[in-house]
Amino acid sequence: MKKIAHFIAHSGVASIVASLLLLCAYWGASCGFDLSGEALADVADEVGWMRWLTPLGCFLMAYLAVKPTVEFSLATTRMPLVGTLFLMGCCIAPLSVCEPTHLALLALLSAACYLMLGTYRNRLAMGDYFVAFVLVGLATFVVPRLLWAAPLFVLCCYPLHSLHFRTFAAALLGLLTPYWVAFCLLYLTDNMPMIPAFADALVLVPPRYAVASEPVADVIIRYLPLVWVLLILLPGSISILSDSTLKLRSHSCYNYFMLLVCVLLVVVALVPSLYAPLLPLLLLLVAYIGIPLFGDQMSRAGNIYLLVLTLLWAALLTLPLWMPFIPF
Repeated sequence: MKKIAHFIAHSGVASIVASLLLLCAYWGASCGFDLSGEALADVADEVGWMRWLTPLGCFLMAYLAVKPTVEFSLATTRMPLVGTLFLMGCCIAPLSVCEPTHLALLALLSAACYLMLGTYRNRLAMGDYFVAFVLVGLATFVVPRLLWAAPLFVLCCYPLHSLHFRTFAAALLGLLTPYWVAFCLLYLTDNMPMIPAFADALVLVPPRYAVASEPVADVIIRYLPLVWVLLILLPGSISILSDSTLKLRSHSCYNYFMLLVCVLLVVVALVPSLYAPLLPLLLLLVAYIGIPLFGDQMSRAGNIYLLVLTLLWAALLTLPLWMPFIPF
């Protein structure tokens, strides 16, 4: 049992297996082997090699996600576990992360998080805050309604001990800079009618939880990734909060991740239309939260839970095979 858990947590082969399963899941979805009909039409509309840029983007993000684990003292060794957990989450809902706009949003927001991690106890981190929130501002061009949640992302930096009035002002200035540049370009090119169209996209539509009118299978398929997020977030948070051996920097970074995930979950609950765009970032952040739970000195309980989590993931991955046998 211990060897199997160690293989999943520390072996790069596990990441390769997860990558191959993601390719199979994406290929199966693109061929129509899925329970959800709406998303399949979107994938089928893509042609040629363009549709395969999405899984390649997931692989690249999983590879790059390993770098901060040692750089910011999240682990003592270079662990491929982060990439493995991220790819496993993508396998459960490949259609939720297979849009180029969602991957572009993930790249911008994850780069902003990377810059924020480097501001730990740096009272002169105004430049990092400015650049990071320029990226967040660009991300709001991809998903305009995300602008309403951007100020909350600034407050999530409190555990890093670098947030004060000047860094807060730098963050707001960075958030507004892309809008100033965009306004100037639109004014100079005489494209001002695009501004009302963008303002219309900022309008918040009250959520409609019409779950009862939808097929149960579609609802379950859509929200499967949230089950995966909670399966890692809850025990991972307990492990982080109860672990007294973590370094101060590691503890601050993990608190930042947990606070950011909680804010994202609240945002998704209040604005359901942001669920699909923010899902890849949620999957990536909870992958980091799982490091202390399945890290260097994994306890017996951690070994057991990792195996149970793998079995649950396999059950979720094969859901289309056995769900038809369940009466609703």
